[in-house]
Amino acid sequence: MLRINKYKLVVLLLLCLPMIAFCQDEVAQESEQVSPPKNLLGLKIGIDEPWFGVSYERLLTPHIGTEIQLGVIGASLGAKLYFPAIRNRRVNFYVGAMPAWGFAGGVMTYFPIGINVLTKNNLRLSLDAGPRISHNEDEENFPAFSLKIGKGF
Repeated sequence: MLRINKYKLVVLLLLCLPMIAFCQDEVAQESEQVSPPKNLLGLKIGIDEPWFGVSYERLLTPHIGTEIQLGVIGASLGAKLYFPAIRNRRVNFYVGAMPAWGFAGGVMTYFPIGINVLTKNNLRLSLDAGPRISHNEDEENFPAFSLKIGKGF
C-alpha cells in the first residue's frame, strides 16, 4: 500500500497552486471576458461563527472582498484576499480574517484559507478551513471550516 507523508502532500499541493493559476490565465485570455459580480449572497454552514446562516460579500476589487455573516447563534464581519483575481469560470484561492461574536462562545477570530469557484452563471461554491482563535481565557482554540453556496449579482 502506498503511504505518503502528510507534509510532503501539503508541499506538493502548494507547489501545484501557481501552475493551476497560470493555466487558468491562458484560458481566460482566450475566452470571452465577462466581469465578475460585485455582490455574492448565499447560505453557509460550518464550525465557525455563525454555524449556520446567511453570508453577503461585496467585492471591492477582483482581489479584495468584505463579508458579513448572520446566523441564529452568531455573526461575523471580515475581509478576504483572493488570488488569482476572482473571475467567472475560474477556481481561485483566498485567505482572510473574520472577527466573530457567538452567543455561546463570546468573541473569536477565524482565519479562513479556502478555495472558491464562480461559474459562468454566477453560482458560487466556496470551501475554507483554518484556525479559530478565541479571545476568552476559558474557551479553547480549535480548527474550523465552512461551506458556502450562493449566487452573484
